[in-house]
Amino acid sequence: MSQILRKKLMTCCSVSSIKNWFPCIDFVINYQKEFLLYDVIAGFTVALQTIPQSIAIALVAGLPANYGLNSAYISDLVYFLLGPSKDCVISPTTILAVMLSYYVSGYGESIAVLVTCLSGIVILCMGFLRLGFLVQFVSAPVVYGFVSAAALAISSIQEIKRLKSIPPTVANYICLSRNATIMCLGILIAFCFTGDDYTGPFALAKPISPHFPNFTFPSFQFEHDDHQYGFIDILRILGFSLLTIPLVAVLEHTAIVKSFGRFQFL
Repeated sequence: MSQILRKKLMTCCSVSSIKNWFPCIDFVINYQKEFLLYDVIAGFTVALQTIPQSIAIALVAGLPANYGLNSAYISDLVYFLLGPSKDCVISPTTILAVMLSYYVSGYGESIAVLVTCLSGIVILCMGFLRLGFLVQFVSAPVVYGFVSAAALAISSIQEIKRLKSIPPTVANYICLSRNATIMCLGILIAFCFTGDDYTGPFALAKPISPHFPNFTFPSFQFEHDDHQYGFIDILRILGFSLLTIPLVAVLEHTAIVKSFGRFQFL
């Protein structure tokens, strides 16, 4: 028995096993320095796009804007350490925000933290148990549906084909800036003519806390409307969503990875 345990321990602590759990080690060792500038530009571009997107997703979920910002950078840092793909970006998504908004509207912000934590635990357990192969049993229409949704979302904000046909002239760059100009004008108008008591049809981001949150493990109980909810109550409230939310999170990113994988981008 001791020999079996020793053998298992040696296998788990081997260099190949550690690299398998932390793919970033192999990536950093084999990184080519000539890609550094391009990766910095790409990271800066994605970060600029992620900031307003994460704020909007937090508002969709019925949460303060800083929830979206914190979720965006924390997920990217964790995926850098544990993620096997260098081309996949992990961030909050609209579908998950809509699913989460149902619970936030009924039980407040505290349940959002618990749902996120429990979903992460479920996904982590699936990873430790090597259950990733279960994604292969998801029907093709489901995967194609997520791919189509991702494609529509991307095409709605980026006109890739048209960008390739634009000659690099100053006039065209000025014309391309019209979207940014309109956005800046809209922000200026909203700032000048609205205040904290704005009740119009558009959701405005309120002042965002400039401080980082304290890294603490969430308490599996909370109080809302003078009612105390324990861990069993939380499980009863979530029901099958405790499995469907992690599954949707995995499927969303798996669909995009498979879409890129068909063209051998990954």
